[in-house]
This record gives sequence, C-alpha cells and structure tokens, in this order.
Amino acid sequence: MSTMIRTTPRALMERRRRLLADIGMGYEELRARAFTYSLTTEELSVWHAVEDIDRLLGCDGWYIRVEDRDLHAVA
Repeated sequence: MSTMIRTTPRALMERRRRLLADIGMGYEELRARAFTYSLTTEELSVWHAVEDIDRLLGCDGWYIRVEDRDLHAVA
C-alpha cells in the first residue's frame, strides 16, 4: 500500500530550501556536482529529493523565487 502525503507549495519550497542549507550548497553547485558524479551519499539523497520537489512544483530548478500564487496546488 502506498502512502500519500498532502502538502502545500510553500511547504515544499521550505523543505527544498532546508535540504540545500543542510548540505551547504546552492542548487547550481549541487546540480553541477550531480552531473559529474561528484556527490557524497548524503548529497545524492538531497539531489534526488530536490529533483522530486521540483517535479511536484512543476519547475526545472532554475527559479530564484516563486510566489505561492504562481504555483499550482499540490494534492
């Protein structure tokens, strides 16, 4: 049985920000290191989580700031 978690775009954006802060990297650095296979196990886990969040938010990761009203609801 699958587990479904309800969240909001704001909560997803905050989680994404915290994940990047926890490893001390910005999106651009994390992405560059991911493409050169230079990530630790923890960083790779964060990379996958950030990719998943971006997919849910319907963005490609290159945004700087997105207001909640510009995002589609995540069910």
